[in-house]
Amino acid sequence: MIKFTCSVFILVCFCSFTYSQDGVKNTFFSDGKLRQIENFKNGKLDGESRHYYKTGILKEITNYRDGRKNGLSSSFYESGILKEYVNYIDNRFNGEFRTFHEKGILKEVGEYTNGLLVNSYRAYYESGELKSEYLFVNGEKVGVSRDYYKNGVLKAEANFDSNLQNGMTKWYYESGKLKGIFNYGGGNLHGQAKEFYENDSLLSIKNYLYGKLDGVGYEYYENGKIRVESNFKSGFREGITKSFYENGNLWTKQNYKKNILDGETKIYRDNTSLWYIEIYENGKLVLSKEYSEDEKLIEEKILR
Repeated sequence: MIKFTCSVFILVCFCSFTYSQDGVKNTFFSDGKLRQIENFKNGKLDGESRHYYKTGILKEITNYRDGRKNGLSSSFYESGILKEYVNYIDNRFNGEFRTFHEKGILKEVGEYTNGLLVNSYRAYYESGELKSEYLFVNGEKVGVSRDYYKNGVLKAEANFDSNLQNGMTKWYYESGKLKGIFNYGGGNLHGQAKEFYENDSLLSIKNYLYGKLDGVGYEYYENGKIRVESNFKSGFREGITKSFYENGNLWTKQNYKKNILDGETKIYRDNTSLWYIEIYENGKLVLSKEYSEDEKLIEEKILR
């Protein structure tokens, strides 16, 4: 008899708990202000749910069916201005979504299918000008992607395949002048990369092998003369690197091992006379010799 009574008591408590979750449930902040309104059916969220800021301004509206997000969901800034809206089907983004800047200007517009971005995506500056335009297939960026400056001038143009950059990417100055041309393969820099000054003269030319600098690279002054000539291997400076004065005369000749100075460094004045000879061991200067303009030894320092 006691066991039967206990079982009945547990069953009653369970039923009371279950059915107490049906209908409207209000939750409040510690100061008593309304925090959220939720609707339940059979113990699961069902229907419209509303969340509020402490100020009383509506923060979010979400629709549920059988405990899963279904239908339109909207969120708002504390000012009351719409922040974003998106549609759900069984907890997954579906259909068009839009986000907005705090002043109400459109920020983003795109489309989802089964939770994945598809078709055209556009982003906008707070002033309303187009910022970016991309194309998606099954959540992956494909085709030509473009970014713009606020003045409407093209900033960058890249090609994507399955979310990875492939082929040629071009960057531009705000004036519209070409800033750089980079080649990609499988999402990595691969092949020749060129950068330009805004006056169209060459700034640098380097080569990449699967994302790592490789081979001889050059940097230039605006007058077209070489500023730096470097050797790279697997992403590291390796071997001789030379730098030059703007008049074309040799400035430094240094030896590197995996980006670290190692061996002899020679430094010249802009009149071509030898100024210093330095010896490095694994990045540490161990010997320094200074020479006069007529290349006579002035001072020698051993730093071991």
